[in-house]
Amino acid sequence: MNITDNSLKNIGTALPSISGEKGNTQAPKSGDALSFTDMVQKAITQINREKLQADEQVRALASGEEIGLAETMVAVAKADISFNLMLQVRNKAISAYQEMLRLQF
Repeated sequence: MNITDNSLKNIGTALPSISGEKGNTQAPKSGDALSFTDMVQKAITQINREKLQADEQVRALASGEEIGLAETMVAVAKADISFNLMLQVRNKAISAYQEMLRLQF
């Protein structure tokens, strides 16, 4: 695939339309969107909540309570997938940071 200057300009003009902001290329104001730190904290909280829920369902199943095996397995799988996704995001962020450190100005 051959990338030209025009295709790069088209990418830059297409990005604002993806988020629904046609023609507005300014960065969102701090009150309009979550900061990166807030998004990461929210994601970690959600993953922890899913893990605790899966742990509770496994405990309930092991103690003989009336809980379905399928629901327990789904909760465990959901917690595992969420955790693995967060690990991959972390790995990509670290990789990007290390790549930026290697850049020479």
